[in-house]
This record gives sequence, C-alpha cells and structure tokens, in this order.
Amino acid sequence: TGEKPINELFMLSNEYAIMSMKSKKKRQITILEDVFAGEYDVVKGEKPLMIEYGTVLNSKILSRVKKDINPVQKAFYKDSEEGVLIFIPDVKDFKLKVDLIAMIVNLDLELFDSRTIYEAIEIYKTKHPKLVVLGNLGGDINSKMVLLELEEYDPYIKKLNYDKSPASNRQFETERIRSYYSSSYTKMLETEKNEKEILPEEIKNNLIESIQKLDANYVYDNYVEVAYTIKQFGRMFNITSLWNMLLNVKNKRSHT
Repeated sequence: TGEKPINELFMLSNEYAIMSMKSKKKRQITILEDVFAGEYDVVKGEKPLMIEYGTVLNSKILSRVKKDINPVQKAFYKDSEEGVLIFIPDVKDFKLKVDLIAMIVNLDLELFDSRTIYEAIEIYKTKHPKLVVLGNLGGDINSKMVLLELEEYDPYIKKLNYDKSPASNRQFETERIRSYYSSSYTKMLETEKNEKEILPEEIKNNLIESIQKLDANYVYDNYVEVAYTIKQFGRMFNITSLWNMLLNVKNKRSHT
C-alpha cells in the first residue's frame, strides 16, 4: 500500500497485465481512493469522478480517463503482492534463518516463514508475497525443489539466496533485501525480449546426456538437479529445446 502518480500506477498495471499472460500468479493494482478529473465540469460545478475507490486498474480504464486526469496526480493504491516468503530447509541453518528473519522484520515487511516444501508453495500461491528468500539454494535439494515449483507457477518470481548468515554485513544485506523487494519488473520484461545466445555445443551435449540418463532411470531428486542446472544456463543462453526434452521425460513419468 502506498501513493504514486497515476501514470506510474498505469505503467505498473500494464506490466502486470503482460506478466499475467505467462504466469499463473495474477498481479494487480487496486486504487484506494476516489480519483477525480483535473478540470471542473462547468455545468455541474464539480470535478467528475473518474476512478472509484476499489477499482482494479487496466488498459480500458486508462483509455477512458487519460485525457481527463493529470498524469502526475497521485493516488493511494494497494499492490496485490506484499511480504517476504522465507524458506530455510535445514536445521543446521538455524542461525541463517534467525538472522534473515530479524532483517526482514527490521524492514517492517510482512514475513511468511515456511517450514516445508508444500507450505512454501502454498503460501506463495495464496498469500502472494513479493519476494522469496531461499537458504542454501546451491547445496540443498529442498530449496531447489521449492524454486523449480515456484518458477513453474510464476516465471517472474523475485528471489534471493543466502548460503550463510548475512549478519557480518547486516546494513548492506538489509539494503539489498529492500532493493530487491521494491525493484521494478521493467528490466526483467525488457531482458525477456532480448534474443539469448546459443548454448555452447559441449555444454549442450553434456546436458542432453544427463536428460537421457534421467529418462533411462527416472528419480525425482535427479530431475530437480538437472532442471536446476538447465535453468542456470537459461539466464544467458537459449535452453528451450533442452527444457522441452526434460519436460517430456517428466511428463512421461506423470502419466504412468
């Protein structure tokens, strides 16, 4: 909940509309006050009501009101995303968990502490947190499982990973969490439009071999490891064909 100029709110709602076409997570902006036109109606002697309290912004509303509302006029709003989901899988990471919780609470952000994979996924789908903080993503299979499930549900998920306690640099890491939490999706959407590089042949062949081994002897934990590795390469390279191969292996098992 906050206050922003109308033009910024419409830009954000347009981004959310684009994201909703590819994501099962449906983001939206709701206006929390009556918004009136910038000019008086000379006949009625009052400013016409353009957007009612509780309206969910969309492009149709923008086309209807953009001529009559000052674009820099501010309005109170509510974002459907709010809070931070934390998943620290192992008891040995207790200090990591305690320190991260303390930092998030210090930022006055709503905290959702998940203790199981199922709970983490359920919270993300029902509570709509804006940021996910994972523990030991590189080394723990449970964190990888959570991430893969959440990315399948929402390709635009905001996430941070911590392998060790950030307490030694608390001020910097607190600002890092704040920055990720409040960051725009604009850069992510722009990057999505860019054509990615071709995956080097040697890496591609190694990943194909891993998928073939998985197909011959399917174990879900092994699927998670291969999927996570392919996703990492997907940050820079085009992995579409490999990902489809992997999904075919997984889907084959789900139908048997």
